[in-house]
Amino acid sequence: MMVRNIYQQPAETLTALHQGEGQCQQQVIFRAEDFAGSWDFVIRLVMPPQSSIGEHRHDDNKELYLILSGQGCVVVNGEQRDVFAGDVVVNPPFGSHGLVNDSDEPLELLVLQASVG
Repeated sequence: MMVRNIYQQPAETLTALHQGEGQCQQQVIFRAEDFAGSWDFVIRLVMPPQSSIGEHRHDDNKELYLILSGQGCVVVNGEQRDVFAGDVVVNPPFGSHGLVNDSDEPLELLVLQASVG
């Protein structure tokens, strides 16, 4: 059985994530080698106010953003929407997406990615 606490994993600072603004704190919870299947990773990100994940594309994988706390604005394939704690965003294969913390509070999310090809 694998059980990992998302708050107890080593953290690293990422600057200009996908050419976004500012710095984010990342904790890798699981990597592809931890799974027998198509999961690529599970990551916890904390985005300070006014930071962003730059708009970018993936190949043949699907990614989910599970917003744990805070709020921001997500863009998926050119469509923009405000997101809040409890929202789950689907980033489809071959699509473009990005996330901005345009609030005055940290934005915390889980990023889950799986290969579909």
